[in-house]
Amino acid sequence: MGLEEHEDLQESSGTHSHTLPEIHDTPWHVWARTMGELMKKGLSMVDILLPVSLMLLATSVIVPHAGLDIAKEPDGDPSYPPPQYTYTLERTGDVHDFDFIGGVWKVHNRRLKARGVASNEWDVFPGHIWARVLMDGVVNVDEVDFPTKGWKGTTFRHFDLEKKQWSIYWVNSRDGKMQTPVYGGFEGRVGLFFGDDVDEGRPVRVVYRWTRLGPDYATWEQAFSYDDGKTWETNWKSEHTRVKRAE
Repeated sequence: MGLEEHEDLQESSGTHSHTLPEIHDTPWHVWARTMGELMKKGLSMVDILLPVSLMLLATSVIVPHAGLDIAKEPDGDPSYPPPQYTYTLERTGDVHDFDFIGGVWKVHNRRLKARGVASNEWDVFPGHIWARVLMDGVVNVDEVDFPTKGWKGTTFRHFDLEKKQWSIYWVNSRDGKMQTPVYGGFEGRVGLFFGDDVDEGRPVRVVYRWTRLGPDYATWEQAFSYDDGKTWETNWKSEHTRVKRAE
């Protein structure tokens, strides 16, 4: 998620003396004098100010609105607060919660190198996703490729129209086994999905957190709890940027 180079306006090489230089050589007087000299050369105010305005626009930095629900980067900073979740299998949603997912996405992943041991070391790697929404939103499927890791994963999501709840299943190409699902739905821009699993022989409670941040940007996080939901550790975070919409 370059800047164009611009030539500076040069002041005239002629000298101009003042009785009180400390007053008349203020930035305002210098600007006014420069504008006057440029206009004497046949330039209009539009000719002078338009390039400056375009330069300021091109070099401006757009920052997210303070109200956006963007989680703090889990980079090992002690100030990063552990996430708090209330485990439930009763959370519901809407059949159109994942309508945004269709298309092609590039993904920036951060995953803990070791889970459940209070590690602060993160592995950073890219991913590429294609996703498709089926059956008027009831089902969607995606495949993610991790080119630097040499493996892929597929997510299958389906919405129970009676329960008004999503079930999400994940399988990766390393073992071909479908993991136990998580259940839930969206409230506003945030979707939470809970389930149970086993992590290297240890029973864990699992949560997926989706946050929609506009039509072409979203984040996904995974956290485990090793103490029956009392505390949670975020172990994977992905930032999704759309490359192409679904046709």
